[in-house]
Amino acid sequence: MLFKYFEVFVLLQFIVLLKETFSCGQKSKKPQLNRELNKTFSPSLKKLARKLSFKSNRVIDAVVNYPSQLCHQSIRTSDFNFVELKNEHFFQPIDIEYCQYKFKHFENIKFEEQEIKNYYEPRNLLEKLTIPKKVDMDEKYKGTTFKTVSLILTNTDENHLAIQKIVYEEFLKSTVVNNLMNSENAKKKYLEQKMLENNGVLIGKLEWFVVAQAFDICIYIYDESEFYWILFDKNWPNYEHQDMKSKKCIYLFEAHYTSDFYPVVDIY
Repeated sequence: MLFKYFEVFVLLQFIVLLKETFSCGQKSKKPQLNRELNKTFSPSLKKLARKLSFKSNRVIDAVVNYPSQLCHQSIRTSDFNFVELKNEHFFQPIDIEYCQYKFKHFENIKFEEQEIKNYYEPRNLLEKLTIPKKVDMDEKYKGTTFKTVSLILTNTDENHLAIQKIVYEEFLKSTVVNNLMNSENAKKKYLEQKMLENNGVLIGKLEWFVVAQAFDICIYIYDESEFYWILFDKNWPNYEHQDMKSKKCIYLFEAHYTSDFYPVVDIY
């Protein structure tokens, strides 16, 4: 009961903040809340405010973090220390031309052109990243393995063995992964436990980070439990001054209770 009163109190604070934001006389009707939230709320209250925004479909500017260090890793889940990014972020999903360019250098990888062409609705204007509106929750994405990665990257699961091999080799050789995991020994221990080279292994955020490194692909993951986006990109950790306007990216939704990953098709 006490928590319910606390939630109501925070909701009232949030409504007041929304009212103040809308009354600023800006031309845009989209509230610019991130700066105000940072000034007003503690981290726990900011998370609750993001939750209320997500549950009510309230459009706010995206909160985007990147991992600065891996602090704990289990077989399925990854816990990172995060740094919040202040630069602008946009919703620009991959398209067929992007895939043709990206995968032509990789042997044994093909993609389904028609599915990629029709997967996202056409976008003519640059859209700022907000929160997910439409997520493809198809059964084929449940239990995220390299078949899921293959589906999301190439719209067919037939490339999962080739992609798995490339990601595993990137794990072995990458100094960036060593730095994120603090040491090469930590990486070796993880690979021994995870057996990433085996078929059917479940993957999590750490593997998606390595996918971004291996294929030089920008990946955003919306964390349903924390209500913010996480950015994985090739140029880790130098994301702060990146111009994201020209970046085509993959947008994923991580389900809170299952840790499965689904494609984000549209945003608010």
